[in-house]
Parts: sequence; structure tokens; C-alpha cells
Amino acid sequence: MRNRRLLRASVFCFVMGVLCLSCLTCATPAFAQTGPITAVIAGNVADLVSTEIALSRGGVHEVNPLMQTTARRVAAKAGATAFTVWAVKRIAPKSPKVAAVVGYSLGAVMGGIAVRNYRVMQEAR
Repeated sequence: MRNRRLLRASVFCFVMGVLCLSCLTCATPAFAQTGPITAVIAGNVADLVSTEIALSRGGVHEVNPLMQTTARRVAAKAGATAFTVWAVKRIAPKSPKVAAVVGYSLGAVMGGIAVRNYRVMQEAR
């Protein structure tokens, strides 16, 4: 079971990398907004969900003192996601490749944090 989850997480990270590379090679203003925004939202949701699941199962705790409650975590993720979406939309018309790099990079980083959350959860068992 653990190996399947790690495999799924690895596949997710691989797919994100492929999407990032493909976006860099064929970036247009419209695509540069849709793909990276989706990546940012997916990465932040994955991080939030994995954090909540880990905390609900016990054996782990939130290290960030500003994120001790669910309401704070949701507010912080919503704010960070909204700011990133705004930034990608502002950057995309002038520089679609930069917008793609920003969006996909932040999405991949947040996806990586979600994978780490699942690994910590597995180790805590």
C-alpha cells in the first residue's frame, strides 16, 4: 500500500514536470494562463488536503506556528493561491513563458510538499 502511494506521488511529480516542459516549448498567452493556474491551485489543494489528513490521523503536528488551526491554514492557502493566480494573469500577456515557469514551478513545489506530507504521515505510523 505504501509503495503504491509513493508511486502515485512520483507519477504526479513526473507529470507536472512534463507539463512544465511542454508549456515552455509552446507557450501562448491563453495557455500560459490556464495551465499554470491549474498547477498552482492543484499544488496548494494537495498540500492542504495532505496536511489535514496527516493531522487528523495523529502522530504528527504542524511545525509552522502561524498555521496551527484549520482556519488559518485555509486562509493562508487561499491567500497565497489568489496572489499567485493574480500574478500569473498579470505576467502572462507580456511574457507567457515567465508566467508558465512561475505557475508550474510553484505548483510543483506545493505538490512536492504534499508528497512530503504523505511520507511523514507514513513514517509516523
